[in-house]
Amino acid sequence: MLYFIEQLNKFSTSFCVFPIILLLGGLLTWKLRGLQFHGLKLGFNLMLQNKLDDNSSKVGEVSSYEAVAGILAGNFGTGNIAGMAIALACGGPGALVWIWLAALLGAIVQYAGSYLGSKYRRSQGNSGEFIGGPIACLAFGMRKKVLAGLFAIFTIMTAFCAGNCVQVSCIVPLCAEGILKKLLVGIVLALVVIPVLSGGNNRILRFSARVIPFIAGFYCISCGIILFQHAAKIFPAIKLICSSAFGLKAGLAGLGGYTLAQVIATGINRAVMATDCGSGMVSILQANTKSKNPVVDGLVTLVPPVIVMIVCSITTLVLVVSGAYGSGAEGTLMVMSAFKNSLGSIGSIVVILAMALFGYTTILTWFACAEKSLEYMIPGRRANLWLKAIYVLVIPLGGIIDMRMIWALSDTGFSGMVILNCIALVALFKDVVSTNQSVAVLKQQASYVADPVRNLDA
Repeated sequence: MLYFIEQLNKFSTSFCVFPIILLLGGLLTWKLRGLQFHGLKLGFNLMLQNKLDDNSSKVGEVSSYEAVAGILAGNFGTGNIAGMAIALACGGPGALVWIWLAALLGAIVQYAGSYLGSKYRRSQGNSGEFIGGPIACLAFGMRKKVLAGLFAIFTIMTAFCAGNCVQVSCIVPLCAEGILKKLLVGIVLALVVIPVLSGGNNRILRFSARVIPFIAGFYCISCGIILFQHAAKIFPAIKLICSSAFGLKAGLAGLGGYTLAQVIATGINRAVMATDCGSGMVSILQANTKSKNPVVDGLVTLVPPVIVMIVCSITTLVLVVSGAYGSGAEGTLMVMSAFKNSLGSIGSIVVILAMALFGYTTILTWFACAEKSLEYMIPGRRANLWLKAIYVLVIPLGGIIDMRMIWALSDTGFSGMVILNCIALVALFKDVVSTNQSVAVLKQQASYVADPVRNLDA
């Protein structure tokens, strides 16, 4: 059974998920005139403007800034630290170039999904909560409720596997050895998750808005210290990344080269997993934003992929300049080696703290996605309480169970989300393309606000 699932995942990933995102991303880039490039500044300004208006949120609403923070909380995770080390081992430093390319194409797919998810969202009951994202697109935009239900199932599966167990499995081994000690760490993690998780979707996003800037800042400052220590090696590292991006021999101290196919495949894989582009997770988290303009909701989602890619780039540079890449270590151990060699015993503490905090916020964010999905299928407080209880009880198990099946189910759930989300994007493609005019109007308004005197004189 496991072998069948793994083979199915390989097929769906290689021939469905990656090609769909790249082709759809390329087509949207053309039709929307490279919006992920010229609309990035506008999206960033709209996000900050929304943050300043935070206090005007009604009950059941969150700001665009809080939604973006939640998106980043889900994106970062333990995979964006250990994941970059795995990418280097599988595709070499040159994979970073392809990660950027795929992420930029994925960003426009993310914009399209967020716009449509906001446009077709519907209120659920009297709570003031909304059902948005791909579920809304499939159920209310396409009127395909069966597909919407299937997407919800895939989302819950991914939340429990990738958002919960995978994160715990990366955190626990750093803190303890032996089944009993690992179980104890898992129980402690479950206990600290409960207070935030019990407040539901909005509390999770507001919590993320407060902690993510500090966690990311703490990690980036630590990386900056390492890069400063090895400043003379930064330019050679960048040269290595660029030269090995096209399959040229990417050796460090005798290491062999990587084929172009390996480098590209690794880059695309890491970009998709790092940014969750195409999965629809982003638009699920935006369901309760107070913005009444779907185009604004779409524009602010152009920001998270760039931030995630900057963090991934910094991590890659640290791994290369510190000598950890080429040391024989893999995954988390490669990252640990980079920080320990440069910062001593403090480096190990930095990695443990960063991975624990990133993993913690990811566990919370994916629960928010699962909660929205269950709310569509089985509305009501009782079902929600059962979901919370089971989600918390699974956390301690993530550190002690065999992860091979969990990884396989994670890939299955994620692939299902991407495929169904992209079906909705293709079906509602004309709606997305029609936003060009709205973006132009928003740019004019932003220009007027930025320089009212010049516009008045004109």
